Amino acid sequence: MISKLKQLTNLHLKYIAMLTMLIDHIGYVFLGGITPYYQLSRAIGRIAFPLYCFMLVEGYLHTHDFKNYALRLGILAIISEIPFNLMVSGQIFHPEYQNVIVTLLLGLFAIKYIRYIFPSILCVIAAYFSHTDYGAYGVLLIIAFYLDKRFIPSILMICKNPWMLLSMIPISLYNGEKGSSKLPSIVYYAFYPVHMFILSMIYLLW
Repeated sequence: MISKLKQLTNLHLKYIAMLTMLIDHIGYVFLGGITPYYQLSRAIGRIAFPLYCFMLVEGYLHTHDFKNYALRLGILAIISEIPFNLMVSGQIFHPEYQNVIVTLLLGLFAIKYIRYIFPSILCVIAAYFSHTDYGAYGVLLIIAFYLDKRFIPSILMICKNPWMLLSMIPISLYNGEKGSSKLPSIVYYAFYPVHMFILSMIYLLW
């Protein structure tokens, strides 16, 4: 019975994460003065980050080329920085705050070298002091998904923001399959910087 309920593939999780992130960022950019709608959009948006953490761990466990996986994330982090800066501050340069891909990249290295413990601790510290999106908490959540998948991540989500716990619904329905798509994988990577850039341009040119 339980296995029949698990119908969501990795591709479905990507779509859910992308949609909830988009709703979150629309609220962040345009609905700041409309409190109920703003709060609702931000609550929905809390679903996205745990899904991306979970998918990062899944990607790490199934990748045949860690260096290439890390390189793709690194390039995406660099490309995303200006769109992220524009969205959060309206400025091209905003060194006080780093985009979430940096958090995911640090989390990737944290689980890669977790057996040595110290490198993972350094990744958590780096996320904290470089003020990445979700910071040290984000790296810890990635580590939690790597170690446990259910209980520890749930506790961390409740402590951070109870709305994040909604992400466990699609995660619980995940069947472990990749899913098929006609779109090239670069589309899912490009979505993050492209949608932030478009939202920022609409807001700045409004």
